Amino acid sequence: MAEKERASRQVIVISLITAACLIGDSMLYIVLPICFAQAGLSSLWEVGIILSVNRLVRLPLNPMVGWLYRHISDRTGIFIATVLATITTFSYAFADGFAVWLLLRCLWGIAWTLLRLGGFYCILNVSSDDNRGYFMGLYNGLYRIGSLAGMLLGGIFADWLGFSVTCMLFGACTAATIVLGFICVPRGNSGVPAGTQAEERSLTWLWKDGTVLWVMATGLVVALIYQGLYASTLSELSVYDTGDMPWLFPDAFYERYHEENVQHVNRELRKLDTYVVSPFPVYTLTEEESARALALQSRLGPYVDETLARVVLGEMDADEAQTFLDGLYERGMQEMIDLWQSVAVRLGV
Repeated sequence: MAEKERASRQVIVISLITAACLIGDSMLYIVLPICFAQAGLSSLWEVGIILSVNRLVRLPLNPMVGWLYRHISDRTGIFIATVLATITTFSYAFADGFAVWLLLRCLWGIAWTLLRLGGFYCILNVSSDDNRGYFMGLYNGLYRIGSLAGMLLGGIFADWLGFSVTCMLFGACTAATIVLGFICVPRGNSGVPAGTQAEERSLTWLWKDGTVLWVMATGLVVALIYQGLYASTLSELSVYDTGDMPWLFPDAFYERYHEENVQHVNRELRKLDTYVVSPFPVYTLTEEESARALALQSRLGPYVDETLARVVLGEMDADEAQTFLDGLYERGMQEMIDLWQSVAVRLGV
């Protein structure tokens, strides 16, 4: 019983270390699709590459890291992983440009490979045939707390504190794992023996078994749809409020919004629909113009939305109009006007 409790504590420690290292990575999937302009990126396709390149790096790294763990201790591997995870998470706060982000995400791919395989090897060392499944489930369940914390707190802190401060805060949490791993992870070697040629050849049947291939294909599709497309685009879609999600604003806002006088204003405005015909020619912004417009919109949009909500709720008086106007220009209103005027000049409008 004492041996099992000791093994359980070691698995819990390595799980929490993995979770703390994971919060910065998980935060990016929520925050980066919205705040990519603040990170020095110009478009969403760059975000897609940055969020996926660490997975591409891990494909060739897995066998290399497996070989490395035959020559170093678990503690050394986890120590290298936590140091790399700390460096990358802190660096997210200062990264500017696609090339820098690409390098940081490749480093994170190395860190995650060392961390994940190191965790599995630790479990193999402390478990037996009777409890290996239990410890593997415990590890997978606990380390995903990092994903939960990174996505939930990352979005909240990014709104409250800003992207850079959030990255530094999460980097500090990850840095604490360096000491924890050095103290608590066993020093012993992973004990993963090199397979003989006969053993390695015996595994080739896996690639010929239809059931195994179907399981792998199913896992690939699920990961592509959920961890890839869904996770990386949900934040961007949340920017567009269709009014169908009443939890985005206080109930009092919607109660005021449905008052008869507000409905009357909406009805009167809709009468103008028949007179509004192509007020501006169709025009596709260049990549540079799109990046400028998105960056300005990220500053102006929330401010305008907040002000409109305050007006509807009766929290803002008419004599504060000048304050609102000043706030617009402080957030780049003149730059936005200049941008669209340059577009109008180019179109000859």
